[in-house]
Amino acid sequence: MIVALNMIDEAQKEGMCIDHEQLSSILGVPCVKVSAATKKGIGKLLNRAIDMFQFPHEKSKLIYSDVVEEEVAKIVLFLEEKRYKSAVAYRDIALKLLEQDVKTYHQMRDEPLWLELSLILKEALEHLYLHHESKDVSEIFAQERAAFAKGAVLENAYM
Repeated sequence: MIVALNMIDEAQKEGMCIDHEQLSSILGVPCVKVSAATKKGIGKLLNRAIDMFQFPHEKSKLIYSDVVEEEVAKIVLFLEEKRYKSAVAYRDIALKLLEQDVKTYHQMRDEPLWLELSLILKEALEHLYLHHESKDVSEIFAQERAAFAKGAVLENAYM
């Protein structure tokens, strides 16, 4: 993934300066300043996209609230203890399960460890519901991502 920071010309007119390198570091993905109106930065964006195929990409640095991270850690620990074989990172599996991703649920239900894992997952979801005062996981994770984005903006943008 590459983040195209469009309308950079408009941001500059408003006196805003965005440190795209710091934002890249925060997000764990390349960020490129562009202006679709003036075509400024489009060549750099295309070159960066080509580079993405040649070099291994970093893992996302998206960090969730303590409550979510705690539940992710519990699921990861369980998968590690069971020595679960997977090409997908345990953290990614844990997040998909917490987000109630249908495909991941179907895959994991066929695994021998599902019975134990489903109990851990049930407790984890109850903890999230309690903390967020909602049982809508898409809303919970939308709030989580929005909070991270807001923090990234506050840490990065200055006038």
